[in-house]
Amino acid sequence: MGEFKDHFSSDTEGYRTFRPRYPESLYKWLYTKIPHPAVVWECGAGSGQATEQLAKHFDKVIATEPSAAQLKQAPELDNVEYQVCTAESFSSQPESIDAVVVAQAIHWFDHEKFFAKVNELVKPGGLVAVFGYQLMYVNDALDPLLKEFHDVFVGPYWPEERKLLNEGYKDIEFPFKELETPEFTMSDEWDLDHLLGYLNTWSATKAFEKDKGENPVELWRDKLTDAWGEKDKQKVSWPLVLYVGRV
Repeated sequence: MGEFKDHFSSDTEGYRTFRPRYPESLYKWLYTKIPHPAVVWECGAGSGQATEQLAKHFDKVIATEPSAAQLKQAPELDNVEYQVCTAESFSSQPESIDAVVVAQAIHWFDHEKFFAKVNELVKPGGLVAVFGYQLMYVNDALDPLLKEFHDVFVGPYWPEERKLLNEGYKDIEFPFKELETPEFTMSDEWDLDHLLGYLNTWSATKAFEKDKGENPVELWRDKLTDAWGEKDKQKVSWPLVLYVGRV
């Protein structure tokens, strides 16, 4: 892990459009744990789903992302500085960062190098917040079908690093003083087209299509449509995996 493997630059617009947004309650809770004014370093920012929300709550956000194509999709904000670099190669003054946030990305990092970088750059007592999401829940008919699609149909095409997220990051040893955290759930109201668009952003979907020459979402479109049912929009939910600690 740690070497940049670009799974997402081929569809940056789809990633920006179809990926879900984290709940406002999460950012409000993080705000209570960080002294202000605060400089937040967001690692693996992607196309800025979390960046935009962090910028609403904190004085300055430094958002780093190794994919320049992804960052081109991120919003331009006055208090956000973007840098194209890996989390392990980011450079700043020692003890100049108040908090580090990693959203749906730490499974791609070289953890030993990244944690050493955090200890170098974050102020003593500064916060480290790592969160992500796994498979979504929609309804009783669709949920088992989505699991089969995820685990079996495109299952062999997931990058090996994804296993860390699928297992709730429990196999990552966090060298920080861990805090108790509330439970947070990310949710949204989606129509079927949005759901299918989201499935098309999966790295396993892209790898399947590259290998087979067929889009797996399209192969399953009829099954997924039948299981979706008659509703125009439905609630889609993801319980969050969350680890928070102090340096």
